[in-house]
Amino acid sequence: MRSVLLISLLATALGVCTAQGAKRSNAFIKRLKTVKDFNFQDYSVSSERYIIDSPASYKLPTRVYDAKLGKISTLPMITSLPGLPGEPQLKYGKGYRYRKAALVNSGRYWRWYSKEYIWYDGVKNVAGIWFVKETISKNNPGAPSCPSGGTARLVAKFGMYYCNSDARYLKTAEYTTTKRESLFALVDLTARRVKWIRKVADGQYKPLGVDKAGEYVYAGIHNYRWKGKMMAPATKLTRLSLTTKQVDWTYTLKTPPRTKNASAASYSIPIMASPDFTHFFVWEYDEAHYKKKRGWLKNPYPRGWVINRVKNSRFVVEAPVTCYGRAFDPSGKYLMIGSHQLGTMYRVNLETKKIDKQTTTSNKTYKYVFSDDGKHLFGFNFWGVTVHAFPSLKKIATVKLSALYPRAGRLLVVERVLPIGKNRVVMGILKEHKLSKTWSSEKDKGFVIFKLK
Repeated sequence: MRSVLLISLLATALGVCTAQGAKRSNAFIKRLKTVKDFNFQDYSVSSERYIIDSPASYKLPTRVYDAKLGKISTLPMITSLPGLPGEPQLKYGKGYRYRKAALVNSGRYWRWYSKEYIWYDGVKNVAGIWFVKETISKNNPGAPSCPSGGTARLVAKFGMYYCNSDARYLKTAEYTTTKRESLFALVDLTARRVKWIRKVADGQYKPLGVDKAGEYVYAGIHNYRWKGKMMAPATKLTRLSLTTKQVDWTYTLKTPPRTKNASAASYSIPIMASPDFTHFFVWEYDEAHYKKKRGWLKNPYPRGWVINRVKNSRFVVEAPVTCYGRAFDPSGKYLMIGSHQLGTMYRVNLETKKIDKQTTTSNKTYKYVFSDDGKHLFGFNFWGVTVHAFPSLKKIATVKLSALYPRAGRLLVVERVLPIGKNRVVMGILKEHKLSKTWSSEKDKGFVIFKLK
């Protein structure tokens, strides 16, 4: 009887602790709403209200979710908008490559390599589209030379050049150059037409977002290695004024070349912007070797550059391996960076230009998000969310994944965690992987809106 009583008291005590723990967890993050079948983009559009999606097919329209009204609206199909330059007519199907070659040889071939809505203002009823235009043109007028000597002859039937000395047709890439340029177009949604379009820069830039006032669009070249070569000689940033329709700021960061050894992992130089676009963080991505703290980058170790747009200056810090967690604090005084593999987080002081504090957190942390007042830092990780006081970095709470997503225990992949203002974040709906007993955040399944403290 006495043992039964003790067990009963112990169970009651554990229940109270569990309930109190759940209450503490719910005090820091709360699930608000689920929106299904919506593939949200990396950046919010007109912060604190609109979220834009990435259609799964070019045949599908782009949609916008209004977080204030809880409604989804549809934007016009990009290819049907009046005022947009039309691509050369090129019929798909049998003989496509011959027709394309004929257009290239005549100097008339180009296409929209990519096109996507990146900005929406429901009050002004306007939207912004980011384009990358690809042009393929001959290196020289006339017939190209053959590799083994002589001049190729045009076979008009196929629109291709044939070399008798090599007994083969030339590949288009052997006598042409492919160029890409980035453009921005403003769309009048009331008139449902393109109001104006401007070239932003040569090269394939990725949009970083539009400022909250809707005055500027920022973009940059995310450098990466492909087939042993870096895709761009430097990392570049640029800004287009939506008022003057002119590029009024550019920045170039040249990074020393890296050689890749046999054990090297992936290598790239991504870009992240602060919420107000006054600072940018550019870093070398590296991965640690098994059971070691270092990766394959050395002399120097991987670096991160913090760029101050206002002062047009920068400074360098060492970037941790697998730098998944990154966030500028709302005060604009600090940058937080962390290692996914090592579970170490670093506080970068933007005034002293140094790492002034580091601590450990949950390893396998994917994303950092600040509360609006900057007093809490949320680390979304493999087991849930770790909450740190800021700027002290003291760990004050751990929220289990199952408290956010019932039944979920371990989070294998997080595609995106998007702050949308008013202490709200958006995270993809989780998908279960039964064999590994893990879950992953699937961006194309929809999203869940959470409320932070």
